[in-house]
Amino acid sequence: MTTRQRQAEEQKELREQLRSFHGDGFFQWQFSNEEHKNRWSEWHYDEEKYWGGFSREPFDTASYVLPDWAIGPFAKFPQTTRRA
Repeated sequence: MTTRQRQAEEQKELREQLRSFHGDGFFQWQFSNEEHKNRWSEWHYDEEKYWGGFSREPFDTASYVLPDWAIGPFAKFPQTTRRA
Protein backbone atom coordinates (compact mmCIF):
# COMPACT_ATOMS: atom_id res chain seq x y z
CA MET A 1 0.00 0.00 0.00
CA THR A 2 1.38 3.39 -0.97
CA THR A 3 1.52 6.37 1.35
CA ARG A 4 -1.25 8.10 -0.61
CA GLN A 5 -3.51 5.04 -0.37
CA ARG A 6 -2.83 4.73 3.36
CA GLN A 7 -3.65 8.41 3.89
CA ALA A 8 -6.88 8.07 1.90
CA GLU A 9 -7.86 5.04 3.99
CA GLU A 10 -7.08 6.90 7.23
CA GLN A 11 -9.16 9.89 6.09
CA LYS A 12 -12.05 7.59 5.24
CA GLU A 13 -11.87 5.99 8.69
CA LEU A 14 -11.74 9.42 10.35
CA ARG A 15 -14.81 10.61 8.39
CA GLU A 16 -16.70 7.50 9.48
CA GLN A 17 -15.71 8.06 13.12
CA LEU A 18 -16.78 11.70 13.00
CA ARG A 19 -20.07 10.81 11.33
CA SER A 20 -20.83 8.22 13.98
CA PHE A 21 -19.93 10.71 16.74
CA HIS A 22 -21.88 13.67 15.37
CA GLY A 23 -24.73 11.64 13.90
CA ASP A 24 -27.18 13.89 12.08
CA GLY A 25 -25.77 17.07 13.63
CA PHE A 26 -28.33 17.49 16.38
CA PHE A 27 -28.03 17.08 20.12
CA GLN A 28 -30.63 15.13 22.04
CA TRP A 29 -31.91 18.25 23.83
CA GLN A 30 -32.62 20.09 20.57
CA PHE A 31 -35.52 17.81 19.75
CA SER A 32 -36.55 16.97 23.29
CA ASN A 33 -40.22 17.20 22.38
CA GLU A 34 -42.50 17.35 19.35
CA GLU A 35 -42.80 21.14 19.51
CA HIS A 36 -39.05 21.55 18.94
CA LYS A 37 -39.20 19.27 15.90
CA ASN A 38 -42.10 21.26 14.49
CA ARG A 39 -40.30 24.58 15.04
CA TRP A 40 -37.21 23.32 13.29
CA SER A 41 -39.20 22.15 10.29
CA GLU A 42 -40.83 25.60 10.03
CA TRP A 43 -37.79 27.78 10.73
CA HIS A 44 -34.77 26.05 9.17
CA TYR A 45 -33.33 27.33 5.90
CA ASP A 46 -34.70 25.30 3.01
CA GLU A 47 -32.42 25.83 0.03
CA GLU A 48 -34.92 24.39 -2.44
CA LYS A 49 -37.58 26.83 -1.23
CA TYR A 50 -35.50 30.02 -0.94
CA TRP A 51 -32.73 29.70 -3.53
CA GLY A 52 -34.92 31.00 -6.32
CA GLY A 53 -33.48 31.42 -9.79
CA PHE A 54 -29.91 32.08 -8.68
CA SER A 55 -27.22 30.13 -10.46
CA ARG A 56 -25.41 27.42 -8.55
CA GLU A 57 -22.34 27.80 -10.74
CA PRO A 58 -19.24 29.44 -9.22
CA PHE A 59 -19.08 33.19 -9.80
CA ASP A 60 -16.19 34.43 -11.94
CA THR A 61 -15.63 38.14 -11.33
CA ALA A 62 -13.13 38.48 -14.17
CA SER A 63 -15.59 37.49 -16.91
CA TYR A 64 -18.83 38.79 -15.38
CA VAL A 65 -20.73 41.46 -17.29
CA LEU A 66 -23.46 43.48 -15.61
CA PRO A 67 -26.98 43.26 -17.08
CA ASP A 68 -28.20 46.23 -19.14
CA TRP A 69 -30.50 47.45 -16.37
CA ALA A 70 -27.79 47.49 -13.67
CA ILE A 71 -25.95 50.60 -12.50
CA GLY A 72 -22.20 50.17 -12.21
CA PRO A 73 -19.62 48.79 -12.02
CA PHE A 74 -18.27 50.54 -8.97
CA ALA A 75 -14.65 50.62 -7.92
CA LYS A 76 -13.72 50.48 -4.26
CA PHE A 77 -11.96 53.46 -2.77
CA PRO A 78 -8.36 52.26 -2.15
CA GLN A 79 -8.28 53.46 1.47
CA THR A 80 -11.34 51.37 2.40
CA THR A 81 -10.16 48.03 1.06
CA ARG A 82 -9.29 45.42 3.63
CA ARG A 83 -5.68 44.40 3.91
CA ALA A 84 -4.73 40.99 5.22
